[in-house]
Amino acid sequence: MPRTVVVAFALRALLLLSTQLVARAQAVPRPSLVGTWEFTLRPNSSRSTEGPVTGLATFAPSWTVIESDTSEAALHLTPGHGIWQRSPAFGSWFIRFVSLVPNPNGTLHSKRIFTLTVELNSLAEQFSGGYSLDVVDPSGHTITTGSGTVEGQLMTHPLLP
Repeated sequence: MPRTVVVAFALRALLLLSTQLVARAQAVPRPSLVGTWEFTLRPNSSRSTEGPVTGLATFAPSWTVIESDTSEAALHLTPGHGIWQRSPAFGSWFIRFVSLVPNPNGTLHSKRIFTLTVELNSLAEQFSGGYSLDVVDPSGHTITTGSGTVEGQLMTHPLLP
């Protein structure tokens, strides 16, 4: 067999093998927040009027998040828009979203900025962690702050008949 045929055959075999290895690496799912989650925020507060807040959040593969929660409906706020990414802390995720608080005339009263750090369970279908809340006026000065814990459950696709 001519030497060029052997070299061409070897190169083809290496290319095929590397393509298969890349395909296998891409097929192994890495834990991620992508999907829609139900979550509950529990404030660290002794105020009797401040209870748990229930919400929904959709995490896109583009590292963006849209969320809505019961406090937004009660207070006439906008849904939260934000970002998510891996946290510098091993195994954690960093999430930040902002809701706008309008004045009655439609101008901006303040922004509610939630910052969460969560960890996924081993099946990547639940998360838990902590959050902080900063309410800032239009010029960025802090009006109030808060913090608490958060727990979430991934919305899964049901088995269809």
